[in-house]
Amino acid sequence: MSTHLLFHFDPVLAEQENHLLPRTNLQSLPFPVKMPKKYDIAATANPDTVGRHTNHVQTVPSPGSRRQAEQFTEAQDYMNARAMLVHHTRYRYDRPVHLGPQTIRLHPLPGCATMLAHELSISPAPSTQAWCHDPFGNRVARITFNERVTHFDITATLTTDQTPIIPRTLVVAPAARVWTAQSVDDGPSLVAYRHPATTDAPTAPTPHLDALAAKWRARLPCPTAELLMDLTRAIAADITYRIRPEAGVWSPEETLGHGAGSCRDTAWLLITVLRRLGFAARFVSGYLFQPERDAPGQLGCELHAWTQVHVPGAGWVGLDTTSGLRAAQGHVALAAAPRPQQAAPVSGLLDQCEATFEATMRTTVLPPHAACTKLRSSLSS
Repeated sequence: MSTHLLFHFDPVLAEQENHLLPRTNLQSLPFPVKMPKKYDIAATANPDTVGRHTNHVQTVPSPGSRRQAEQFTEAQDYMNARAMLVHHTRYRYDRPVHLGPQTIRLHPLPGCATMLAHELSISPAPSTQAWCHDPFGNRVARITFNERVTHFDITATLTTDQTPIIPRTLVVAPAARVWTAQSVDDGPSLVAYRHPATTDAPTAPTPHLDALAAKWRARLPCPTAELLMDLTRAIAADITYRIRPEAGVWSPEETLGHGAGSCRDTAWLLITVLRRLGFAARFVSGYLFQPERDAPGQLGCELHAWTQVHVPGAGWVGLDTTSGLRAAQGHVALAAAPRPQQAAPVSGLLDQCEATFEATMRTTVLPPHAACTKLRSSLSS
């Protein structure tokens, strides 16, 4: 049996429809099909996505649902209703194949304040199935199949409260309110998020990255909250947003050399610079809920990638290098890890084969009086 290790982590949105994945790159470019126009409810932005997909949005009639929002305050009129996302991923194989152990990271992080209900279903029925936590605290489903399969379907259903909230001011510990060149967030649990892995050590000169890190280090000492937001905004302004259909995350040096990158590239760039400044930082993949640009009375959702930095006194704080803003309630984190590969929505083993792939993300805005179903999952907990 010829087996390949496959990671479904790329925050990629390919523009082709009905794409046939290459044999050697099976399932590495998840979530097809069409690129919708989109924007951030807090500021004009163009975030890319962890996968390729089509957004299908349905609005359930409710009081105020016909009002269209043109700015953040008006967005509250239609985003007060709960939203239900049905995210369906389907793989079709050209012959019966062996699927090795699969890890699915499509459950919001423990403690997610906006999650109201979640359900995950798998087809065909796996031989073993269980929820657990990975070494980074992510809630993951691990499944195995004893028999060969001709398809692999994953359906995640998430009900979330998308009522707009005003971001809270960062409460920084007194000793860390001003960041200096000697500052280090040195908690023992943060070691993996502060230092690059051995395999990340540069094998070639990194003049662009060195210059960028030196530029920001020269600003120190600086108020910590101001430093974090200025750096996030600077990357968003200086790096042109680009949709990249190819797999992988660019190195920070590549992103700076191109002067452009996808959300995963700029998130990884920010993480690298933050670590050089003494912060602990991690890569996040998740959902981004936001109004549709051409239909502001409707809500869309897509997979996205951003950064979380650990701020002494405040904990993990989300920073989005696509919009230049802090992550808000529309950012629903599914996995967070020191490296992008460790936050893959789906990863596992598979026979070499030809495969077709499709995915849909359907968002329904629920009326305010809609009852929330009990938190549940088709997988055993």
